[in-house]
Amino acid sequence: MEKEKNIPGKKSRILSEELSSYECHNITAISSNGPIFWQQAKGVHVWDVDGNKYLDLSGGFGVAALGYRHPKIYRSLLNQLDTLWHVMGDVYPSKEKVELCRLLSQITFEKWENQRGKVILGCTGSDAIEAALKTAFFHTKKNKFITFYGGYHGLSLGALAVNGLDDFRKPLEGLYAPIASFLPYPSCIDCIDKSQSLTQKDCLCEPLFEEKLEKMIHEGYGAILFEPLQGRGGIVVPPDWFLPLLRRMSTKHNILLIADEIFTGLYRTGKRFGCDVAGIVPDIICLGKSMAGAFPISACIGRENVMDSWPKNDGEAIHTSTFLGNPIGCRMAIEQIKELEKKHEQLFIEEKGEYFLSLLNNLSKRFNCLKNPRGKGLFLGVDIVDEKGCPAPEIAAKIVIKMLQKGIIVLTEGPFRNVLSFTPPLIISFKQIGSVVRILEQIIKIVLKETKWS
Repeated sequence: MEKEKNIPGKKSRILSEELSSYECHNITAISSNGPIFWQQAKGVHVWDVDGNKYLDLSGGFGVAALGYRHPKIYRSLLNQLDTLWHVMGDVYPSKEKVELCRLLSQITFEKWENQRGKVILGCTGSDAIEAALKTAFFHTKKNKFITFYGGYHGLSLGALAVNGLDDFRKPLEGLYAPIASFLPYPSCIDCIDKSQSLTQKDCLCEPLFEEKLEKMIHEGYGAILFEPLQGRGGIVVPPDWFLPLLRRMSTKHNILLIADEIFTGLYRTGKRFGCDVAGIVPDIICLGKSMAGAFPISACIGRENVMDSWPKNDGEAIHTSTFLGNPIGCRMAIEQIKELEKKHEQLFIEEKGEYFLSLLNNLSKRFNCLKNPRGKGLFLGVDIVDEKGCPAPEIAAKIVIKMLQKGIIVLTEGPFRNVLSFTPPLIISFKQIGSVVRILEQIIKIVLKETKWS
């Protein structure tokens, strides 16, 4: 086992103290266990201000799909810095914006249906969701949305209203409009029929869910918003019938289907998009996170006829921002997407995911605190539970801290913060995956001993 690091180090502790003096105390969690302050990053590794090196199993919240400072993306950034940093996005744009919008159309609706997609660029995932909600309103003239418990769609007010995680939504109730109705996000792990050893084809979940959805939909609803796999909700993989059912019901009731692929998009699951795993086509798709490899940029892409529901700009855009279509972000996104399109098969994403999952499954058979390893591609999670099988966020937190002390960055997800999530850069090696799981095994033994697990 690797030597334990002195984490957080002296410099990180000093910076923590200073940050706590100036930043709102709701933002960065500061304690004796962290945070560490990053100084540089390259490939799958991060170094903090104290010189400690880490293997990042979070991918910077899924951003660094091709790793940090990928050579081609880095060169594209340097070249762009030599020419143009900023434009007036909705007034005087750049050619980079044209190229990126064309590329986003090509990899979505032109691939899916041989028809053009149209784009609204933004800076954050929330921006893309806001654009999608507004698009649905303009197209359907309806102001209600169906979405799911556990869904995470950002924290701006419109996005917050459709956020399925109470920790974010509840404290601000009354500040945003109640535009969403929520349904449980189906998961075979929590299925009531699993004790009967029924297959997905045999179980009652699909007709029961369809009945609930049918009863909920009425003339006030304009769209269904979903994640193909839930990320912050706990790395939840839905049953095979779920996405096709959403597509079928959306078509039947003439409402839009909005895919939040901010986390799952661009080969995170092994496929270009999470929707591709189920073989369905949404009406609108939202991208972000790994879209540019590090630059804050996002996109809402919809079918041409859907996006053309917006009123034409006759001199004043009603949805814009100062940094819309920033040329640096556009250039980095173009290079990131092209590189992913070119190299994704060589990354063996699905094979790495299957290997990672097999190792987690082996661990779960040996340790009762690990339950339900799951995921697609390099979008994986495993529950940490107590002796009664209940969520154990305290044990999960101890594992995260000790992993950090051994030089591995891991995050927790889920409503109870008890799901260890693994969303590393797609360039991670099989050897590195094996090393991570070996260290995880050793740490679990230590944590269980400290918690006096019987």
